[in-house]
Amino acid sequence: MKKLISIIITAFSLLNSANAADNYKIDSNHTSIVWFASHFGFSSPSGKFSQVEGNLTLDEQNPYQSKVEVIIKTDSIITGVDKLDEHLKSDSFFNVAKFPTAKFVSTKITQTARNIAKVDGNLTLLGVTKPVSLNARLNKIGTSAVNQKKTAGFSLVGTIKRSDFGMNFGIPGISDEVKINIESEANIIEESATESKNTEKNLPTNNSWKIDDKKSKIEFKATQDSSNVLGSFKKFSGKINFDIVQINNSKVEFEVDTSSIDTSFAEAIETIKSTAWLASAQFPKATFSSTSFIKLTFKDYIMSGNLTIKGKTIPIKINFSFDGNENDYRNSDLSVTARGSFVIKRSDFMVGEKDPSKTNGIKDEVAINFVIHATK
Repeated sequence: MKKLISIIITAFSLLNSANAADNYKIDSNHTSIVWFASHFGFSSPSGKFSQVEGNLTLDEQNPYQSKVEVIIKTDSIITGVDKLDEHLKSDSFFNVAKFPTAKFVSTKITQTARNIAKVDGNLTLLGVTKPVSLNARLNKIGTSAVNQKKTAGFSLVGTIKRSDFGMNFGIPGISDEVKINIESEANIIEESATESKNTEKNLPTNNSWKIDDKKSKIEFKATQDSSNVLGSFKKFSGKINFDIVQINNSKVEFEVDTSSIDTSFAEAIETIKSTAWLASAQFPKATFSSTSFIKLTFKDYIMSGNLTIKGKTIPIKINFSFDGNENDYRNSDLSVTARGSFVIKRSDFMVGEKDPSKTNGIKDEVAINFVIHATK
């Protein structure tokens, strides 16, 4: 749920700002996730979660590129009634012993009015992941009088069905539908404050990684009318020099063969390669070159860089995470997998027409997802 909150913030079309996204950390001291459930129609008791963690990327110029991830510690549920708290923590409800966290990851942000957005994402609760949506309002962006940091504040509301996640106890007396109200603040992450301090010990010092082509993939998803158009690029290469100890020494470069495109609509492949779209004959390579990194956790990072498609270069930010844990980095035969995603507007790169009515209903936004398996 908290991730949902973060997403909302990122989704807004905000003030004129820098030409790149900012990274924020959810302020748990000023974040409240409150829920309401009907009790046999007599009343709607409420509770809240007091421990929330999360990060968001807020792109004020391109809200659709904003992202959020929030983790809620389910053991932090509070209703003001001790016996009820114990019941809610039991396997009848949140089963906190087996599922200590709930998680929300944004998938799409749609601005519906000024400072108003719909935030779509995936909520994982009791080990079950389902899509959920919240309506969000950006309240304010400015300097906080408390910490003197750039801060974003927002409110959001939504409804979920707990039975979707296997939480069926007491239905229908205790309502299946649960209303959620969220109030949250997020503080900007100062890049200098996120630089690695060389605190990780005994980690590998060889920072050059070799990509395993057979286990790696770069995929995309576009939307034509109400249908998804899925595809991938079969040929790509890259140079990865990544140092988790000294993050600022890292560098990533990628080349993608645009003529290697493959889609779920095979008849469209030649059209996509044509001059009006990717112009693969004239621009056979799309490239990405990193410029900086921000470390959020041992596994989670934000990479800034320049993406060049069809000769047009645009700065972007990419969220990515490593599989595994810190111990994996201590192995002599190191092998890791990085997963990430970002969204671009193809019209920024002069790929096709911006107006969907001129492209048979193909929308401007394209989601890029990647899995990179590499070894040292």
